[in-house]
Amino acid sequence: TQSTWGMLVHSWVHHDKVNWEMINSEKNKKDKKEDNEINFNNSTILPPQLSIPWKSICNRLGVPEILTSISLDAWNWKLIDSSLPTNINNITCISTITNTPSEINFHMINCAMYLIGGPFVLRTFFVTDLIVREK
Repeated sequence: TQSTWGMLVHSWVHHDKVNWEMINSEKNKKDKKEDNEINFNNSTILPPQLSIPWKSICNRLGVPEILTSISLDAWNWKLIDSSLPTNINNITCISTITNTPSEINFHMINCAMYLIGGPFVLRTFFVTDLIVREK
């Protein structure tokens, strides 16, 4: 939920800064345009219909009101086939902004690193106990 709302909020605010033709043409590289000029002068106010639920979700989760790597990667994945083991070839994004293969792969590589590295990070909390026991 946090990542979906985050994508919606950020799309609302930054819609004028995205070269949508470039994203749409990722599927057809022949149509890629060279006009990548970005307009940073347009400020957008987030309407309460978006800002109130967004703030509530972020406060409840204890996260900042921005899109974060953890929300886009670690909290935004599902198994493609639940009968198969969890690995990079069997996970995909729940929600994306563009739904392009490059965006999905970008987030799923990070997610796979979290899946693999997570247990090792937890073990580091007990290293001091192991050292004391060895003495």
